[in-house]
Amino acid sequence: MKALRTGVVGHLLATGTALSGCAQIFGFEEGKPLPGGGGGSGVTTYSVSSGQATTATGSPNATTGGGGAGGTCAVCAPQVPSGWTGPVTFLSGDAAKQGCAKATVRAGQLLVADPPSCTCKCGPACAAPTLSVYSNACPGAANTTNLTVGCAQGNLPVPLDKPHSFSAATSNSCTPDAMQTIPALALGAVALVCTHDAATGSCSAGTCVAPLPQGGALCVYRQGPGECPASYPVAHQVVDDLSQVIDTRACSQCTCGAPGAGKCSGTVSAYASTDCSGTPKGDNPIDGACYLGWYMDGAGSIKVAVTGPACQAQGGQASGGVQLKPNALTVCCAPPL
Repeated sequence: MKALRTGVVGHLLATGTALSGCAQIFGFEEGKPLPGGGGGSGVTTYSVSSGQATTATGSPNATTGGGGAGGTCAVCAPQVPSGWTGPVTFLSGDAAKQGCAKATVRAGQLLVADPPSCTCKCGPACAAPTLSVYSNACPGAANTTNLTVGCAQGNLPVPLDKPHSFSAATSNSCTPDAMQTIPALALGAVALVCTHDAATGSCSAGTCVAPLPQGGALCVYRQGPGECPASYPVAHQVVDDLSQVIDTRACSQCTCGAPGAGKCSGTVSAYASTDCSGTPKGDNPIDGACYLGWYMDGAGSIKVAVTGPACQAQGGQASGGVQLKPNALTVCCAPPL
């Protein structure tokens, strides 16, 4: 399975080539008085660059969002790094339903690209256990049957009304047990990149811009892939369709190292239930020894468990990621205040 959302905005991984999983963008509410801000002519404002609240003198300007002539700016955007364009307003999901207040730079969908799920385990260095039923006595002529490790509904394939033994030979290798799930790429919420107006007012750092609409984020963008700058760390990918994405997500090969010392052993257990639950009706060791008549009448299920020399699992690591083609858009946003 694969899971990625292709659209105007996609989630980039922390490496810059994969998605970071920041699917939700929360809006700013710049220029609103802070609780307990007091009265008078002072205006409490937010600074995107510092994340601190400051108080400016003068009356706020509802059109520009500035603090008036010579006043502190209501919204100070971080400087736009080289190679990026902005600042712009980013809207996604429900927030995008209002549309852009100004011109639309790009409309598309968020890319959903969840990371691969990879596991790698190694079973014991043991051959498949066997059941040997002898004609008269151990050792001697025997009817040998291979058994499957785990729980199986029903009884053993042969009755144990004669001398018998359970064995599990020690092997010089382990069998790798790998599980790999690569979610499909997918198109997520609708996303809009909109132009954002400048405003008057002074900023200790960055540039003064107009307040954001409800649910909007202040961002920069570039064509194709790119690692988000520190001042705009929240990454998204905007695509028109999945053909604009290069997907190299994978799991590395799962292998097993050499086994340690030891011999294989185990237990064959009979249960009245059909799913190996409850207390066993009886147990028989897997040790190669000869046993006389272990009757298992009425068994609803049989559980075969084997232990033996262990092997170190190697590999089974997630690798690769997703990368945008040049006709898609990378959007990086300032964190919500």
